[in-house]
Amino acid sequence: MEKRRRELIEIRKDDSQKQLALGSLRQKIDSLNLLISNSVCPTCGQRVPNERKVLLDSEIIDLKKELENKNINQEKFLNALTELNHLNKINFENTVERLRRITNEEDKNNLEIGSIDSRLEKIKTLIQSDDSSLISKLHIDRDNLHLQIINTKAKIKELSSSINVTTDNINRTSRLISGSAQSKNLKSTKDVKCYSDLVDVFSQAIDILRSKLKNAIQVEASRVFKNLTTENQYKGLKINERYGLTIIDKDGQPVSIRSAGAEQIVAYSFICALNNTANKPAPVVIDTPFGRLDLKHRKNIITHIPEIAEQIIILVHEGEINRDTDLEPIGDRIGSIYDITRISSSQSQLINSKEG
Repeated sequence: MEKRRRELIEIRKDDSQKQLALGSLRQKIDSLNLLISNSVCPTCGQRVPNERKVLLDSEIIDLKKELENKNINQEKFLNALTELNHLNKINFENTVERLRRITNEEDKNNLEIGSIDSRLEKIKTLIQSDDSSLISKLHIDRDNLHLQIINTKAKIKELSSSINVTTDNINRTSRLISGSAQSKNLKSTKDVKCYSDLVDVFSQAIDILRSKLKNAIQVEASRVFKNLTTENQYKGLKINERYGLTIIDKDGQPVSIRSAGAEQIVAYSFICALNNTANKPAPVVIDTPFGRLDLKHRKNIITHIPEIAEQIIILVHEGEINRDTDLEPIGDRIGSIYDITRISSSQSQLINSKEG
């Protein structure tokens, strides 16, 4: 029995490695196709010559042939997993924990895609600048972000496939055990049903919790945004499918073009909403919150800052705010002010210029 168990483990390991190899091949093909379509190298920013594109097309054909040759016998893989689970007496607690971990990883990747989408919108706004060097840099940033999205989507696809395989294995094993007349009254059969029911309960609970948190964050972010913005045509914010924030106008329609200042107000509102809806609010660190804000928006945020959290650290560069006038509304709430003084190209000194 132990010999067979080792054989099954090797089958599982071999097929898992093949799945990773397939994912890597697909990712490489997508990256090469993007490079050909954009005609610009995302690393150096140089245009891709036509003769190089011909070589890339040939490489893509070879990769696709390699992809076709790497076939995986899915039925054999599932049967091996089922038999191995029987031999291991089906440790469902580990399976549930693995599903939870994979689901968390998938949610994290979805949030990352939402963040990348927001950065892309910001780049589209800035790309209207007449500075040719800035435009070139933004094109490179855009291409790099597109590659990140492709890589993240590929990872999500692999995780989803792993979830489906694990779930199908659980259901298959459950049916095999519950269908045996001899095993219906066994403790292991009852455990199988119990753990399967627990998986369903936890899955539904995750969906319900995610929906509640999403709505709570959206309501709180909209409240903060409406208090801070000077544009009375805005109705609030809405969390989109990628977990990014979209501005909604008074007619309930999304605002497609947003200024750099509006982007900062949206980001600030999101930070406030996350902290205010958390079970245990935490200290908040904000970097350069006033860089592209006009005087009115700057004043609104400075006045609102004490409401974010009990402890807040704000990092600002020289010229971003006037310490003597801009900080006056919250002067009695400031505990310490630190200046970073440059000593040399490799050394700086932190000086406390105020202690509360």
